[in-house]
Amino acid sequence: MRLGTLIIKNVLRQRTRTLLTLLGISIGIATILTLGAVADGLTAAFTGVVNSGEADFLVGQAGSADLTFSRIDYALLERLAAEKGVAQVEGVNIGVTQYGDNPFFMVFGLTGSGVDLGGFSLVDGETLYPGEDEIVLGKVAASVTGKEMGDTITLFGTEFEVVGVYETGEQLQDGGSVLRAPVLQRLTKNEGNVTIAFVKATSDTDVAELTARIDADYADELVTVKDAGEISRLDQGTQIIDSATWMISALAVIIGGIGVMNTMIISVFDRVREIGVLKAVGWRRRTVMAMVLGEAVIIGLASVVTGTAIAMAVLVPLSATDVARAFLQPAYSVNLWLRATAVAVLVSVVGGLYPAWKAANLSPVEALRYE
Repeated sequence: MRLGTLIIKNVLRQRTRTLLTLLGISIGIATILTLGAVADGLTAAFTGVVNSGEADFLVGQAGSADLTFSRIDYALLERLAAEKGVAQVEGVNIGVTQYGDNPFFMVFGLTGSGVDLGGFSLVDGETLYPGEDEIVLGKVAASVTGKEMGDTITLFGTEFEVVGVYETGEQLQDGGSVLRAPVLQRLTKNEGNVTIAFVKATSDTDVAELTARIDADYADELVTVKDAGEISRLDQGTQIIDSATWMISALAVIIGGIGVMNTMIISVFDRVREIGVLKAVGWRRRTVMAMVLGEAVIIGLASVVTGTAIAMAVLVPLSATDVARAFLQPAYSVNLWLRATAVAVLVSVVGGLYPAWKAANLSPVEALRYE
């Protein structure tokens, strides 16, 4: 009998015990995949904000824990606009409010020129810059809310008429809406401040040098973000979720490793005589170790399949909710799946090493006498 066939038969001998171990690891893998997909989705959503329109980068309040908590006053924007190499600065207000079942309905307060710099394109209606009691909805938001031109929508306790529909091609923006900046400032009690600002550099300016200079000159006031990799400088949400994913990965290695070790030790003790026979007929220590480790790895790889199925059972319904459609879509990546697979294999190897060493060092004579 080939080694691979024997490994699979051994795994299937005690199906209940193997299934319980597999399920324990699978839950850890499913958690890694679910949190990772949410974190990647947040990063993708904020990437759209950073890379929107004609802006070269954006700025926010230094030390802000969340994008929506950022506050920049107009005096600071005027100083920034006067900096060498800066061609245009447009403040943007961001508000979050409840609408229907969605507690994270995004509202952007823009100026007329901020609409162009932010990459907002009109797909229905006559204007991207609404009046005092008017609103422009994102394409996704219009679909989710079911609102059409001429309908009204109530946000922040105030009724607005829908006068346009825009599209940016990015989930976060298209799932929200646009008001005049002064209107949103009044509704959110944030007069005189903006949340972030789009910045366009002059054509002869090195953007990397400009952002480095702004970060140095405005160290306690502003922070620049020019790509998705820097979004954690302004919003800690993705970093927190990513850190949680790594912590869960570590716990999965420890807890899953103990579970695999327990299962494999019992499996070795159940087969002491069999292992003794194998060694008596010429099996080498490394072959016995390969057999036991192979069984552990099979359990780990099966856990990846089961964990993926559990994660998808959570993420697919989540993606269909109004919150996900208008605010956040989980992002699936090969790197995330490879990370989960690596954790599962590591769990298997860590848990299988001692039982494999124990089996490889069994004395054939003593094993054959074992009752």
